Amino acid sequence: MNQPKLTRIAIKSRAKMLLFSNLGKCVAASVISASVGLLAGFLSSMIAPLPDMMSLMNGTEIAIEQYMDSILFMAAVGLLVSIITCPLTMGMYEMFTHLVRDEEAHIGDIFSWFGEGKRLAKALGANLWYMLITFGWMILCTCVPIALLLATVFNFFMETLLEVGILAIYLVALILYLIGMIYAVYRTIYYTVALYMIAAEPERKVRETFRECKRIMKNRKGEFFMLNLSFIGWQMLAAFTCGLSIVFVTPYMNLSFAQYTHRVTKLADYVEPEFRYPPYNMQ
Repeated sequence: MNQPKLTRIAIKSRAKMLLFSNLGKCVAASVISASVGLLAGFLSSMIAPLPDMMSLMNGTEIAIEQYMDSILFMAAVGLLVSIITCPLTMGMYEMFTHLVRDEEAHIGDIFSWFGEGKRLAKALGANLWYMLITFGWMILCTCVPIALLLATVFNFFMETLLEVGILAIYLVALILYLIGMIYAVYRTIYYTVALYMIAAEPERKVRETFRECKRIMKNRKGEFFMLNLSFIGWQMLAAFTCGLSIVFVTPYMNLSFAQYTHRVTKLADYVEPEFRYPPYNMQ
């Protein structure tokens, strides 16, 4: 059995041990976080005005103004939802990190990022930076297949290609799109470690932490990608049970990621001390 697989098994085994040893805290934290996020999303969808699509298709000036007002209002509501969910998520990461470090953890830890302005701003900034990196890679990896898909949808090739040719282009574009999405996830998902690093040490600066995460994970992208992939079965189970198993899956995953972050940061301190400490003078 190879070393990455052994490492993955060890990380998940300790995560399960911590989960069952602190089941009440872990389930409560996950349920509170998920409930607040769902409630905020539901309320935002209820109060956000929807534009009159029929009027918009007619291209009237009033309809366009209504559409822009709706977009701006939904963006404002989305920002308010983020102000609630981002610090709550960082607080949950912090609580799971305390458990991984064998430190005292409390349910109140998940609300700790609301109490101080700097923490709240850092939670928003860290999640925004993560989303920008992810969005950038998604666009970079899927721009060509998306252009091909749009070309086939709007029949740009109709004059020069038969229907079979258009279908072939569509299938190729779809395959390229799926490959691009998978590669974009592979290139960005390891930045999740940066969020756990910030949750573990709130005094960290956001951009410096993401740069350090990139250095630490340089040769570990595949390892972390496979760790995420190993939860596919659990996530499918959560979907097929209407999310009921999420009370187990979410804390299990978060504890595993917190354990992985704790491990790689400790290895970085041990293997690459020259990045943190001045060289020892042998003279």
